[in-house]
Amino acid sequence: MRELVTDPSVGRIIFGGARGADTEALLAALLFREGTKPELVVVVPFQVEDQPFETHEITNMADLVVELNYTREDQYDAYRKRNEWIVTNSLRIVAFSNGNMESGTGNAIRLARSMAKTVKMVKVGEWRKRTSKLKKC
Repeated sequence: MRELVTDPSVGRIIFGGARGADTEALLAALLFREGTKPELVVVVPFQVEDQPFETHEITNMADLVVELNYTREDQYDAYRKRNEWIVTNSLRIVAFSNGNMESGTGNAIRLARSMAKTVKMVKVGEWRKRTSKLKKC
């Protein structure tokens, strides 16, 4: 995350807003960012208030929150559409994955690759080791 937020060619970073890697990545970006660039954007499939409560404060620290307001009738489809929105509106993807390519993250990775976008995968276990060091600071 430090590499992304300190790279002057990166104008925007988009996060999925889910509990876990999404919120940890946003916190890391806020920690490492100097000034107001890049813009930090969180995209949620419904509204922030529909996200897990513990993500609300972190989500609202972003520069912009996009609430897609999909219906809750089919949550799987809403999260898939959220991932499509993120991939479509990104130049490259950093995916925090446990390796399950049948998951929503796996779906986003496949979509990004089908659109010839660069995908960097970070194993969730490795990410947790790095962020636990940040929390101690």
